[in-house]
Amino acid sequence: MNKLYKVQDLYTAWLVEALYQSNSLGGIKNIIGIKVIHNGEHLFYSILDDCFFRILSWDSIKDIKKDCGRLFVQIYEYPKLSSEFKMFGRGLHDYVNKDYITKEDLIKIKKNNKWLFGYQSDFSYELLETDSIVDYENSLTIEENIIDTVQEYEEKKRRPITYDNSHIYGSNQVRILNKK
Repeated sequence: MNKLYKVQDLYTAWLVEALYQSNSLGGIKNIIGIKVIHNGEHLFYSILDDCFFRILSWDSIKDIKKDCGRLFVQIYEYPKLSSEFKMFGRGLHDYVNKDYITKEDLIKIKKNNKWLFGYQSDFSYELLETDSIVDYENSLTIEENIIDTVQEYEEKKRRPITYDNSHIYGSNQVRILNKK
């Protein structure tokens, strides 16, 4: 399915993991997606991952030590910063001059990074899927596609969570997943 996404509704975000040792959050990768509310919970649909992550709010993390290993998303939307940084969708809209875009379109225009904020390691995957299997507007597919841990991501997606060796996971070489 080649789903259309409203360009001005797109955000960039930071996927993080709650770390027990440092009682903090460890950054994994930048992602592109859409905010979604499902059963009163704020989620982020990652277009290139084709899954959902929970949006970081201090209410959602009760105690980092108890939430150790869980994944969260922090959306880049700071009102005091430049509008280009605050409104990823607006900048992309100006670049592509389209109101709607597909996942395949995002992958194709990635070749020119002028519109892209931050390094997006997902673009480095070999054989990146261009079709969207998950419909972020269908509540029946949302629940089964929420990802809470790195292990769950790698099992469901059958790929490492990132290829970016400057972050805490992966390397810039293809990794073989742990088979159990």
